[in-house]
Amino acid sequence: MATHLDLDALADLVVGELSSEGRAAAETHLVGCAACREHLAQVTADLGPVRAELGLLREVPAAPMPVTVAARLDRVLAAETGAAAPDRSSREPSSSASGPAPLKAPVTASYVRQTRAVRLMLVAAVAAAVVGFGGYVVSATAGLNEPAAVSPAQVEPAALAEQAKTLAESRELDPHLFSSAWRCARKVTAGRITGITPVYVDGVQSYLVYTRTSGRSYATVVSGCDEGEPTAGHRVALTE
Repeated sequence: MATHLDLDALADLVVGELSSEGRAAAETHLVGCAACREHLAQVTADLGPVRAELGLLREVPAAPMPVTVAARLDRVLAAETGAAAPDRSSREPSSSASGPAPLKAPVTASYVRQTRAVRLMLVAAVAAAVVGFGGYVVSATAGLNEPAAVSPAQVEPAALAEQAKTLAESRELDPHLFSSAWRCARKVTAGRITGITPVYVDGVQSYLVYTRTSGRSYATVVSGCDEGEPTAGHRVALTE
């Protein structure tokens, strides 16, 4: 595989949607490509919640469905398909001295259809999350997620620590994942980017990039992104 893995391929690899051939090709490429391994680590972190949902869905056993729920689903399916809903009234449990019996639906063709419908709805919810992530990546790559400020703050290198802390408290910082600013900042900073905001330093428009490494937070001035030659300037540690 000569070219780098794109973000969609990396996302599919993380959630297990690549074919066996595609996965083998991707893993072979990753062995010799440090850049793609780095991007894979970031995508893996971003898709953590989705992977957890997929894992839960795979582990959920087919459990008995309460009769009342099954009856409601029968009515919904009947309304959608025009078929008559089965009569479950004879299966309703009666109360006894020992307390009510657990409500369980018999394993019928209708029950199987209902169980599949519920599972499909859950899978669709997870798929929507994956598609949403893909859409986010596409929009960010297209330049729709760039950090912007009506009036970028003026920061002074001598007071960077105090000013960076004030900006973090007064603005809702966003890492702007996969945006041009994020990709630029990653080239010259270390650690996980937690926020990016435009600033002016000595009259030069730059980004103030917030990162976290080994449990500590830092703020770094990054300039030269518009010219494609990013440089990391002043960097300060932020107190927790």
